[in-house]
Amino acid sequence: MHLFSHSARFASSLAICAVALGGLATAPAARADVVYLITGQSNANNPVSVDEPRSWALNELSAFDFGGGDFVMKTNAATEDAVLSLYLGTSNAGTLLTFLAQAPGAFTPSYTHVAFHFDDVQNLLAATDYFVELTSLTATGGNTDYKIKGDLGTFSLVPADQIEAGLPEPLSLAIFASGLAGLGIVRRRRAARS
Repeated sequence: MHLFSHSARFASSLAICAVALGGLATAPAARADVVYLITGQSNANNPVSVDEPRSWALNELSAFDFGGGDFVMKTNAATEDAVLSLYLGTSNAGTLLTFLAQAPGAFTPSYTHVAFHFDDVQNLLAATDYFVELTSLTATGGNTDYKIKGDLGTFSLVPADQIEAGLPEPLSLAIFASGLAGLGIVRRRRAARS
């Protein structure tokens, strides 16, 4: 009877952990062979607006698949949007290849991870000029609450599997912790009886 009880508790704890681990993956999976642009890590807070777009020039020695960008951003107004665009050339006067707009309300008042993952992954040619621009259609230069965090002069092209896809949901973490606690109790009782 006791053996069955312990086995049942152990199995239920394992099941709880499995369910919680399944819930930890909150973001959709991205192709690992695609790279995304991220800004250098720092405490810089740089405004983003129609008047102050942020841009990066891409020209690599080898061809690569480009999927968009991942940034830490914030706004205090629910009416503002953001657009990440990719152009062929050295400015936004070049040919627009693709873009992704984040709708108003996509950002939280505090800094949060925002993914601009293009549905149409772009194969960028070697030794060719490309221009990536992050801007807004609604925020103006007078708005100091709409910002991107990170050094704008430096950036990295990072594979999808190296990008932090977001923090796990608190509920999933709580369930996972309770499952681990249950496993610990069962193991301690078994050790005490042996």
